[in-house]
Amino acid sequence: NDGTVDAEIEDYFDGLTGAVMVTDWRDWIFGISPDGQLLTHNGGSIYPNTGCMMVDEPGLPYYGEEADIRRFNQVRDIIQSFGLVILNKDGTAEHIGDCPHWELSSWENIESIHALTNYDGDAYYLYGIQRNGSVVRNRYDWQQVEQTVEEQYRGWKLKELYPGKDGMVGLTLDGKLVGDGIYETVDFTVFDR
Repeated sequence: NDGTVDAEIEDYFDGLTGAVMVTDWRDWIFGISPDGQLLTHNGGSIYPNTGCMMVDEPGLPYYGEEADIRRFNQVRDIIQSFGLVILNKDGTAEHIGDCPHWELSSWENIESIHALTNYDGDAYYLYGIQRNGSVVRNRYDWQQVEQTVEEQYRGWKLKELYPGKDGMVGLTLDGKLVGDGIYETVDFTVFDR
């Protein structure tokens, strides 16, 4: 190997130099710099093209409605869920991407974000844990083509959420486990001490 391919790959991912976290959505890779700047693999901006989120350099004929990534400079976390869900340092969240477009305008004081797809076959879910442990959950129903936002979801007060196959397991502030999706009816009391 003369290093040619490696140099091409390195150039292709140049926009992620220094990233402390990365995630992908289809053909695109996103990262966060140490100071909270959203990064793309090629340093391009994000734009919709026939309903799909794309990353490319400005000025192309099909390039429109740019989501200039420079404005995303206070990012704490990113996950993929029908595009990119961004958690900002101030506890707000934003979504860039495909349908469904997650409705996150009421999300405040969020500490962590989590996605779950298709545990009941017809819906997709996005969870946010707030600073006080409360959970906000968005449910997008493909059959009804509607989204519901549930604040104070199930009255939970959580430290963390862990995605599993077709469900979520949460760790409460007092150290107990709770479940959603296929884990909703699991008896976690066997772990109590």
